[in-house]
Amino acid sequence: MTFPFSPVPITGQTIGVVLVGGLLGARRGAMALLAYLMEGAMGLPVFAQMKAGAHVLVGPTAGYLWGF
Repeated sequence: MTFPFSPVPITGQTIGVVLVGGLLGARRGAMALLAYLMEGAMGLPVFAQMKAGAHVLVGPTAGYLWGF
């Protein structure tokens, strides 16, 4: 979901991150999320609004992705 006044979309990614960490544990959860970031950086459309590419990792929503 997007709002015209903000470049940051609302997604279900946060609940996914919490579940991954809770189910896989700290080490495997961190590896899974690192793989998620690498997939998106390589061009797979896994980020919000089906975006992909390294530019997403330095754009307006980058802080949310790195915060995971």
